[in-house]
Amino acid sequence: MFNRLIEVLEFLATLERRGEKIELKKVAEEFNITLEEAEKIINEAIEKGFIKIDNGEMHVSNEGLTEVLKHRESYIHARYGHKTGFLGRVTRFIEGKIDNFNIHWQNKHGFNGNSLDAFYKNIQSLEGYIEETRPLTTLKEGEKAIIVYALGGKGLIKRLSEMGLTPGTEILVRRAAPFYGPIQIAVRGVSLALGRGVASKIFVKNVK
Repeated sequence: MFNRLIEVLEFLATLERRGEKIELKKVAEEFNITLEEAEKIINEAIEKGFIKIDNGEMHVSNEGLTEVLKHRESYIHARYGHKTGFLGRVTRFIEGKIDNFNIHWQNKHGFNGNSLDAFYKNIQSLEGYIEETRPLTTLKEGEKAIIVYALGGKGLIKRLSEMGLTPGTEILVRRAAPFYGPIQIAVRGVSLALGRGVASKIFVKNVK
């Protein structure tokens, strides 16, 4: 139930960012569940303090938004924070449970104050689900996507900004060279070539 609760919170936060009203019917339709099941999840969220009621309308509370942020950064770290394979598993095992992601991102992954603030801002403002994001390197030729966030320090963020690769920007993959070669993308009508290392740190979601 907890995973579904987080998914519902992500959905409700997206509704509010779009200026839409939170309603049981919308929750039921989004997750293909009954109104009774939707009501049960909403009541649980209210009991946990993740949803508050103001003048008869439901809103995601600050506590709820914090839970969404924790879920998103935990997902990103678990899936993309370390290399895949045996070495990645060993690193995650050695790290154990992370009590403070803010410090961990800075000490273990090279984030600094500015890049970390931007990272949190970008994943907090994401409309939809964090599971919908993926590395730019996974896109195929001809696919379009929207940049959501980047994983890296101040240097990387500055470099991407200078190239116009900022969150909210739409890109088109023109060519993906074989054998881990560069990826050619189009941004606002301009062609750019990105090395696989840089491209792997840029995360996008598909254009719907």
